[in-house]
Amino acid sequence: MGRPTLSFPGVTFGNDNTQGRSQKNYILSDGMSYHLGKHDFKFGGEMNRVPTSSEINVTFQGRYTFLRDEPVVPGNNATLPTVYTQTVLIRPNIWSDRVLAGIDRSVNIYAMFVNDTWRLRPNLTLNLGVRYDVQYYQGDLKGQDFPSTWEEQARYWVRLVTGDLKGQNFKPLPPDTNNFSPRVGVSWDPRNNGKMVVRFGYGVYYDQITTNGLRGIINSYPGFTTTEFANDTRLTGIPNSFFPARPPLSALSEQGSTSFSLPNGARVFPYTQQFTGGLSRQLGNDYKLSADFIHMLGLHFSRTMNVNACSPCLPTSARRYPLVSSGTRMNLDDSGNNTAVNMFQTQLQKRMSNRLSFLIGYTLGSVKSFSSTDNYNLSGNEHWGPTSNDVRHRVVGNFLTQLPFGIAFGSVASINSAPPYNITTGRDDNGDGATNDRPAGTGPNAGRGDPYFQFDLRSSKRFATSEHTRLEVLWEMFNVFNTVNFANYNGNQASTTFGQPRFAFDPFQGQLGIKFTF
Repeated sequence: MGRPTLSFPGVTFGNDNTQGRSQKNYILSDGMSYHLGKHDFKFGGEMNRVPTSSEINVTFQGRYTFLRDEPVVPGNNATLPTVYTQTVLIRPNIWSDRVLAGIDRSVNIYAMFVNDTWRLRPNLTLNLGVRYDVQYYQGDLKGQDFPSTWEEQARYWVRLVTGDLKGQNFKPLPPDTNNFSPRVGVSWDPRNNGKMVVRFGYGVYYDQITTNGLRGIINSYPGFTTTEFANDTRLTGIPNSFFPARPPLSALSEQGSTSFSLPNGARVFPYTQQFTGGLSRQLGNDYKLSADFIHMLGLHFSRTMNVNACSPCLPTSARRYPLVSSGTRMNLDDSGNNTAVNMFQTQLQKRMSNRLSFLIGYTLGSVKSFSSTDNYNLSGNEHWGPTSNDVRHRVVGNFLTQLPFGIAFGSVASINSAPPYNITTGRDDNGDGATNDRPAGTGPNAGRGDPYFQFDLRSSKRFATSEHTRLEVLWEMFNVFNTVNFANYNGNQASTTFGQPRFAFDPFQGQLGIKFTF
């Protein structure tokens, strides 16, 4: 075994929380096409087998924690470390002879699709298709089945945390086998001259749930992978005099966790319903103007809720918890969140002619989702609001021109309106144990920071060094006007820096580069 980790306020020495992962992908994919009259058919599928294991070192060599950056003085207990923590691996690691917590999070992914491009008329095309996706989790993710109804799950959660199911493995979520996603699209040239196209589309698109997040759920099952022992001198009054050696477990107390993750037998895969409609029009010989409206409705997105949160909210001494009376936090990864995206985009583009090309685009957008601080009212109207990336206005432009002597010169400009940030009181106002409550009458992400502006320039010159090689010299400048762009605003009203930014993007930078192609 290695040496214990030493943690001081200013510096830490050791190997705690080092992680490793082994992953392989075996992919078989094929697609075919078939033409029949006015129909162009495409169909195919994919099989992706992903054997994956992950490991983490969680204080298996022990950890000494000091409250002050001071050396240990022999005979002076006040200088000894305040806390010693030792994590013990409960089940054997099948991939390594080292003391590491291991999880087998393999997954098999399958997909099939069929699509028909149907030319109804020379100026009218209809696209019809459907796709099917399914994931089957393997290894530790393929544990015992879990009940799907809320009432049954609640009883099992209590048994898992405090009773006879402690230390057992359950599927973090069931397989979702009905993920059929239809798509339809229409393109129409109203004047039948090739200069305008009107298009509409609708489709359902399923997302995948990564095994990394599911690994975290299983690792947090009570008594499944690890258990923790510790001696905190502030609680026991017993000095950690074994330092720098590792004490026996008999000298420590087993620590009961106050927070666990839970399996969810009713969770389903997230998906979006997407609608698009727009048109493109050729202007003259070199220009194209386009405008599009995009609507996306996201359903069954992930959110975390504490199913053992106290309700109603009472003073600490009078709180009552619905499942486990000790107040243990029982985190459930739920699939009840929704999101809505609406965007209008317009773009003017000039293709390269007369040594000049450019593009300028504008987007008016809105992104909203649920963000609740009430575990028993996660989807209330008062919790529906903008997400952290809800930038209402965005302008992007670029141009490229050819100067004499073969010098290419171009620029990119980006202008965004202010993104939002969440405003909280910094207190546990509703008594649920979390300090994420918002002021009365304040919705999610009610604050707005500052707008963003950046202008970059780039010039380059190419030299043909031989028939098959080429040398390019580049000079690039970023944030040419040295604009100060702030971000990450502090929304905690209890903080002395409330409403102030905690981060700024890079100032002006320039770089000279040489690129050799062969």
